[in-house]
Amino acid sequence: MKIDYAVFGSGNTPMVIIPGMSLHPVTPGAGMVEHEFSAFCGQCRIYLFDKRKHLEEGFSVMDMAEDTVEAMRLLGIRDAFVYGTSQGGMMAMCIAARHPELVSKLALASTLARQNDTCTNNMIKWEKLALAGDPVALNREVYSKVYSPSFYERHRKAFAVMEKQGTPEEMRNFAISARACRNFDIADELGLIRCPVFIAGVADDTVIGSEGVPYIASRLGCEALLYPGKGHAMYDEDKHFVERLYEFFCLEFDM
Repeated sequence: MKIDYAVFGSGNTPMVIIPGMSLHPVTPGAGMVEHEFSAFCGQCRIYLFDKRKHLEEGFSVMDMAEDTVEAMRLLGIRDAFVYGTSQGGMMAMCIAARHPELVSKLALASTLARQNDTCTNNMIKWEKLALAGDPVALNREVYSKVYSPSFYERHRKAFAVMEKQGTPEEMRNFAISARACRNFDIADELGLIRCPVFIAGVADDTVIGSEGVPYIASRLGCEALLYPGKGHAMYDEDKHFVERLYEFFCLEFDM
């Protein structure tokens, strides 16, 4: 396999960022992520991982998580701060439950431990749109579900440019990623996660439903931080969210 990754920050504590489903690789935009997480760069060495370039048919979320585990081990990463969003949060839970030596703290955003009707229906629709090979139709559907109406309207011009982009290989990988979500269930393994956990989301999540984040919080014994008026990608919409992550991961360094 081949996985692209980006590294930034000069600190001694490793931090791993696992993004959610995306039609395009995330590492080409690593500069924006570095800017967003600039407060971490003095304390942390931050690794941003893409998925493998070519997903095999039938690839599962667990398989994606194991790819990241192998990459972490090859790079000598252990006892890391791990932050996963959406499908990346699913992968992060797999890593924390099955490879606890790799994770010292776990942050999750807009994710779920097992499927529900809302998520399943969305993934079926997204898979069909991806397999149809029309990036504009797929991107419009995804953007309108992932972001709140106000955020989507405010950035409509930027979305109109991005929605035209999508290669056949990217569409194929996206379809496989959507299918993988439909079979995901790690609920019975949540008790294996022993590290401190921070989790956030929105109360009315149109992508994964409203019960995913509170359920994980109740099982792990942590508080669920729910953002009002935001969309599924509240981690992109709320300008103060990274500050909350910093408080969870790094506050001890400043005390």
